[in-house]
Amino acid sequence: MSMMIDNYTYFAPREQLRINRRPGMIARFLGALVEAFGDIKEARERRRTMNLLEALDDRTLKDIGIDRSEIASLALELSEDQAIRSRR
Repeated sequence: MSMMIDNYTYFAPREQLRINRRPGMIARFLGALVEAFGDIKEARERRRTMNLLEALDDRTLKDIGIDRSEIASLALELSEDQAIRSRR
């Protein structure tokens, strides 16, 4: 950005240019968008795990050491573990 002052061209310092702030805004927006899609993916995987476990009969669940009342918390725990591993 430049201005004419007394027939001399003055160039503003790069920090003062408004356009330099936009990549930060765009990067933050894209980061939030990626995070939102990641959250949606985790929720879908958690729901899939819950559906698979809920489809099992009580005897099968007992054989693998899970009570039917533990399915939701187990699915949440598994998705959190998976999220931690994927961020490494």
